[in-house]
Amino acid sequence: MQKLKCLTAFASLAVFAGLINPIQGVDSPYGICEHLNSKYEHTKFGQLDLDRTKECGILWLRADFSWQGAQPEKGKWNFDIMDESVKWADERGIKYLPILDYDTPWASPAHKHMDQWLEYVRTMVTRYKDKMSYWEVWNEQNSKGFWRDMPNPAVYAEFLKATYLEIKKVDPELKVLIGGFAGMPFEFIDGVYAAGGKDYFDIMNVHPYRKDS
Repeated sequence: MQKLKCLTAFASLAVFAGLINPIQGVDSPYGICEHLNSKYEHTKFGQLDLDRTKECGILWLRADFSWQGAQPEKGKWNFDIMDESVKWADERGIKYLPILDYDTPWASPAHKHMDQWLEYVRTMVTRYKDKMSYWEVWNEQNSKGFWRDMPNPAVYAEFLKATYLEIKKVDPELKVLIGGFAGMPFEFIDGVYAAGGKDYFDIMNVHPYRKDS
């Protein structure tokens, strides 16, 4: 039974190569991507997922800290679910890699509402910086499924730059991850670099999916 419990947690396994082992005294090379800040998953599986994660020796959790989740309406903030998820993880010695991502119905797409986006970034980072030292800027921005307009490396580079500078303004010691790319899109990454994005992240992040040809 113990082995089955661990296999369930490993189903979502992601390895943050080179990032995890040396930092903040957390001795684990493994992490999972989990959606504990979504209302359904938080309510239905939250603490159970974290218990199984820890049993397997997985001590990192990558999760959306989404704009819509934190600010569903303009001027209205709600941190209840996020605060509770962070508390549960902290109680188990599990560290978060938060993803700053996605837009809201009242400010879409995010990259065309930069003042509002940066307010969200500043609010999130200020609130959780004592628990989270690493911040990821979007998810799979080279994919139409996650970037609201046609993916564009130059547009993302400007978005990344502004977000990076806002995070460093809150605390220059925080580390910024470029949003995890879907696959290995070398041409898109070259485009981000060519647009100046190479100077505005501390850690490269890719999702090197594999499939049979």
